Amino acid sequence: MRKYFIALALACLLNLPAFAESESPFGILEPFSDAIRRPQTYSKEPAYFVDLGAKWAREGRIVWLSGETPKGFNWDFPDKLVEIAGACGAELLFTVSAGSRPQGMYIPPVGSSDRKMYADFFITLLNRYKNKVKYWQIGNEPNNLMRGGKMKSEEYAEFVCFNYQLLKQTCPECKLVLGGISSRPNEYYKFYQKVIEAAKGSFDILDFHWAGMYGDYKSLYGINFKKLVSDIKDDLKNNNTKADIWITEMSTYSGDPQDLKVINFPYQSERQQAIELVKRYVYPLSAGVKKIFWVKIIEWYGFARKINGFYDNTGLVNNPLAEGDSSGKLSFYTYKKMIEVLDGSDWNNIQTIQEKDGIYIYKFTKNGKPIWVAWNDNAEKKEITISDITPNQFLITAAVPNFESGKEIMDYNTAFETEKKVVLEGSVTINIADSPIYIEML
Repeated sequence: MRKYFIALALACLLNLPAFAESESPFGILEPFSDAIRRPQTYSKEPAYFVDLGAKWAREGRIVWLSGETPKGFNWDFPDKLVEIAGACGAELLFTVSAGSRPQGMYIPPVGSSDRKMYADFFITLLNRYKNKVKYWQIGNEPNNLMRGGKMKSEEYAEFVCFNYQLLKQTCPECKLVLGGISSRPNEYYKFYQKVIEAAKGSFDILDFHWAGMYGDYKSLYGINFKKLVSDIKDDLKNNNTKADIWITEMSTYSGDPQDLKVINFPYQSERQQAIELVKRYVYPLSAGVKKIFWVKIIEWYGFARKINGFYDNTGLVNNPLAEGDSSGKLSFYTYKKMIEVLDGSDWNNIQTIQEKDGIYIYKFTKNGKPIWVAWNDNAEKKEITISDITPNQFLITAAVPNFESGKEIMDYNTAFETEKKVVLEGSVTINIADSPIYIEML
């Protein structure tokens, strides 16, 4: 087993970027965990992470159990996570919970022996990894426990404050991330607004999740995405809290998930998933979201004990356990191209050029040069005009390869259609459809 991890680390190092750019917004949920637990199926996932050019990984799901001491905790798994992440140039976010998954998140009572043992565990955890892990998340989707009457906002906020004090005493430069609210955005207003008020600034990052179908990038269950982000910013400001907004679980699927007891998910093609992926990054980034983590690289198989459920279909690479297919999907190549084109942009200076009549245009700046991203949500093609262009040539690149599936792609370098055009009188007119395009100056 040790030889396996050495080989895995070397595989990552062969493609290691010069350094991990912490300003990059591009992340992946759990790209390394399954490579440790189930290497027969997921051994290539860390190398895929490097190939994509992603910079962030949310990992860990480190669970402390009631009465457990640091001496009795098995450190092998988080040790290996940190080792592989370091080899792959990944910035890590560790998620830490008390309790266990069947029980849901557990909050040790104030003044109890459990609270003291948890504090000892958390401090030991921080001291073990604080030189390599700077971001620490307390729990996952705590709002889910609210629905069962098992937790109130104030209880979670108190536990956040307790962890924040331990974190800053042990690692002042480390950051605390709130447990992400699940993909039910209305519960932000039921649960998280009270957390923000009660936590009194004892966190650095607020996280919410956004999983849905093709076209849901703008709204989910009747909640408008940009209004939600605006409300979060207002609530943070009104409570004198300076915190960034992250999405550590972003997803849509390809295929035909069978979670019929929850919702009737229609069939979505690989192409639809890839188109939606670009929109699910550019649209939130334009609203001020700082990091977005996709769920995930190699698809899960039997997630939450559901074969072919929603989360068995959101990955960028097919899982061979499903139908013997291990090919990259269109979304894999699309994500790689998006990182290639946009990473290194000035993330604090994204301009919204148009968001009306079904036309969406955003202007990024990279190395002092503009890059436009545009798409059309109308059924028919539309013309757009980009103005105030000084160079005499520009390049249009399709954000999604013109194929039906990723297995058709033989060469990444020639997979994306491009077109050069000449600027006339400082502007250019382009026909666009639902699939996004990149417009770069030459």
